[in-house]
Amino acid sequence: MEWEPYSHLAPKRSYPDAFEDTQVSFEEPPSAPSSTQIDEPLCLLGSVVDVNAQLRKNAGEFLFYPPSLEARRSSIALEISPVGDYFEILNEEKAFAHLDKSFCSEARRLVGLGVRFQACLDYKYWEKFRNSWQFYSSRGDNATFVVDVHVYSLKHHADKVGSILLRSGIFLQQPVHNIGMEEYFNPQILKFDGFHEVPDEEMSESDETPAPVVDRSIPSQVDPKPTVQSADQEVEIILNSLSHTNILHEIHTDSNRIKSQIMGHQMTALDFIAQRESGQPPTELTFWREKRIRGEKFFQHVLTKAKSSERNEPRGGILADDMGLGKSLTFLSAIANTLHDASAFVSAYNEDATGQSSGRIPSRTTLIMVPSTTLIDNWIDEIRAHTYPHKVTFHRHIGTDRQSEVNLLCEKDVVFTTFATALEDSKRGQSPLSKIHWFRIVLDEAHKIRNRTTKQFQAVQQISAQRRWCVTGTPIQNRLEDLGSLVAFLRVPDLERAAVFRTCIIAPTLSEKTTSFQNLQILLKTICLRRTREILGLPEPIADQRELKFSDQERYQYDELYEHYSKQVQMAVSGVTKLASTTLQSIHELRLFCNNGPRKIQRELNESDDEILSYLQQFDRNICAKCSDSIFCIDPVGERNAGIAPPDLANHIGTDVSSSTQQETAFQYPSKLRRLLYDIKRDPGHKCIVFSSWKKTLDMASELLRDSGMKYDIIHGSLSLKQRLKVLKEYKSMLGPNILLMTLGTGSEGLNLTVATRIYLLEPQWNPFLELQAMARAQRIGQTEQVMCIRYVMRDTIEQSDVLNRQRMKTKIAGGGFKTPAMQKSLEYFGVVPAHASQSTY
Repeated sequence: MEWEPYSHLAPKRSYPDAFEDTQVSFEEPPSAPSSTQIDEPLCLLGSVVDVNAQLRKNAGEFLFYPPSLEARRSSIALEISPVGDYFEILNEEKAFAHLDKSFCSEARRLVGLGVRFQACLDYKYWEKFRNSWQFYSSRGDNATFVVDVHVYSLKHHADKVGSILLRSGIFLQQPVHNIGMEEYFNPQILKFDGFHEVPDEEMSESDETPAPVVDRSIPSQVDPKPTVQSADQEVEIILNSLSHTNILHEIHTDSNRIKSQIMGHQMTALDFIAQRESGQPPTELTFWREKRIRGEKFFQHVLTKAKSSERNEPRGGILADDMGLGKSLTFLSAIANTLHDASAFVSAYNEDATGQSSGRIPSRTTLIMVPSTTLIDNWIDEIRAHTYPHKVTFHRHIGTDRQSEVNLLCEKDVVFTTFATALEDSKRGQSPLSKIHWFRIVLDEAHKIRNRTTKQFQAVQQISAQRRWCVTGTPIQNRLEDLGSLVAFLRVPDLERAAVFRTCIIAPTLSEKTTSFQNLQILLKTICLRRTREILGLPEPIADQRELKFSDQERYQYDELYEHYSKQVQMAVSGVTKLASTTLQSIHELRLFCNNGPRKIQRELNESDDEILSYLQQFDRNICAKCSDSIFCIDPVGERNAGIAPPDLANHIGTDVSSSTQQETAFQYPSKLRRLLYDIKRDPGHKCIVFSSWKKTLDMASELLRDSGMKYDIIHGSLSLKQRLKVLKEYKSMLGPNILLMTLGTGSEGLNLTVATRIYLLEPQWNPFLELQAMARAQRIGQTEQVMCIRYVMRDTIEQSDVLNRQRMKTKIAGGGFKTPAMQKSLEYFGVVPAHASQSTY
């Protein structure tokens, strides 16, 4: 089966955060609606999509009253009425469900403004929910479903209503269900100078479609109201239009320091870096436009329209070249080219009164921050490979004695440290990194700080530097807020504030205007450079997905395990056990079975760290209990940027496996690993890398390879850094083994392993970008052969029905809103809640 790992990975339209089931207090109780009669009809402000609703106890009979249907019988409209702290959904004036608490607490603020709400949902989804509820009538009081909530208001209150919702993180979107004929007026949509949207009712089939604002290389017809697909294409077009070929020129490196010949796209990247760092970039790369009123000159921000007497341009940006395009060498070349500027920066800072009063020590150094110490070694390897000895000096700022290194940090050309080191130092309040005003700071794998609410982000953000850069192949991983965090780190004027970013960048994308992505395009075109690996002219990787069948015995054991966990989840829905942890554990055990087969002995249930991490990743709960940042590796060695799993979740793992499903049988290697062995033997002359999330899977694979007389190396989190580097060196050598087994946590990022031409992924990942990063270890500069990537999926299992579906949700970037749908999809797999067609629009 053909698998296209590089398609459909452009980030899609973002939605606001999913509603959490927590009570949010409001500042003051709502007042009663005004009794003043205003001769003004209500207008439709927009729709809040996918609001959770819960069926009331013993209210199932009201589901079968005939609901109000639109003429085409495609949509249902149900009345919403405030009752106490909640908003109830009514059918024929009978309350049968209430909306979730977080939405209710925010909506109550609007009651005093005469705002009316209406629940709308798809007719087919309603019918499916009703039919499924009959089957689970004994648990009817726990049944949940989702609705779109239409918001109606007097037009003169619209701006106030929109502002209240926006401050609460609630975005009004174009309604999918056109129930009535009310005027539609969305107060959260920004108006752009010089652009006019023709209302739908003013357009006819003969009208010419307004030209889209996003640049296109070829003309195309655009619908006046973008569909899901066209909105996706808008973002993809923007990301693919950031090469700046019309304004960039090739800049050569300092040949006295850089001994390697860099490629053309790296030379133009040097020009982009130089222009952004100049503080006076060309018009195409600036946030400011010079204006004059009555002879007085000022500068106006192109996005926020803020005015300033000075052109406060951030000196930095985002290098978002695709994985494998040599971003490290590009920045080493930029560092070598600006060593003289770095020295001049220190002199000017010492002479400046403002600099002297800051209390910080100026440094000519470029600080490079990375997620792990392994990546520091990669950077050092790059320096040794591409520069003449001692021409670019460096220092590793890690270890227990780093507190006394302030002076040393100012003497080198480059200092390397990790995000975790910055966090640990900031907690002590004596961070050497914060005592310095750096010439330049570069975040490698910058998407690691994409959550601005974490202590990790705050520790990195507070470090002072004249020039600030983000290096990442995926500037938007989950939602547009990811980009907002990078913008905040870069200290882009005005947009560094979360509220302004949401208003100027995110909110417009939620409209249905043809200009809805204009601001996002302007932002990215100003600060971001991105090229794809197509410019290398490398052969496209061959991607193949192996859909495998269990043996008869494996199928029997899997189905038995499934039945056991299906009952456990159904009990959890009834309130007997915790739903989230039960569902997570059930999915975790079924996924492990797909790789490793049945657990043979109960005492083997003590989980390895990588299994704990995989367990937490299932619903994006891989959050460090220490720093609140995302965990990508739980490392017992303590030499990497690891994480501490939340105890309440980690303790649930592996504590409830039915003994009936673990019958003793004659040992046989699982079907998936036997197929892996077959594929490796079929290509004996190629170096290959085998990736898995779980060390136990790799241990079993290593036993199989050893039994077959095949040599291999293995890298996982329990190896020390010194041991890992030794293994990598041996594998890269001509005489080393052709097979390298690696856990994704230790090998999916940053490593350059172009000696490999075969990549085997033993299981699909929740996050598809992890798979891309794993494949990019081989598909990068220096690769001369075609790379083949093979992913293994067990047919008719959790891997096919849940994990791959989750990947598709992740690549669509539902703005943080995929957590609740993810749980719903997983519960559907166990037959607990009804499936429903997604009502989201982009």
